[in-house]
Amino acid sequence: MKIVNAENSCGQFFLGRYYNHRITVEEGNKNAQIKFANCYINGWEQRKAFELYSKAAEAGDLDAQIILGWCYRDGLGTTKNHEKAFEIYSKVAETGDLGAQNDLADCYLNGLGTTKNEEKAFKLSLKATEAGHQYAQLDLGLCYQNGWGTTKNLAKSLKLYLKAAKGGNTKAQ
Repeated sequence: MKIVNAENSCGQFFLGRYYNHRITVEEGNKNAQIKFANCYINGWEQRKAFELYSKAAEAGDLDAQIILGWCYRDGLGTTKNHEKAFEIYSKVAETGDLGAQNDLADCYLNGLGTTKNEEKAFKLSLKATEAGHQYAQLDLGLCYQNGWGTTKNLAKSLKLYLKAAKGGNTKAQ
């Protein structure tokens, strides 16, 4: 496999692990597909990563579906397609996935793949924050700070930034 070389310890690790267990990407194991895709996406072969995430997403893996949304959003291994990213985030958010809800809020906030709607972005960020999602806490803080979908409230904004930072969100620190 191309990802296994002297500079790619990630690829070496996963190749050894999955050969040892006789589970390969080609057999359709979605966990193997995701692990190998993670190695590919970090710079070597983003197109191959996109293909592997697609296979795992088709097999029903929610994490792979979200990552596939990121690929479409950012043009990683495929052409940028904000509408497709929005569609994926919407579908996964319906399962209650907090990360997908946060990504969907970002789409609404920035008009990615949908009409810009700060109120929907605020509501989704609030819902994910109430469930404890750290990145949603940061985004909700931004909503309060800037008055996006809500009334400006700097005290609430600061409280959310501190909570996110204490929870380990490096962007809030």
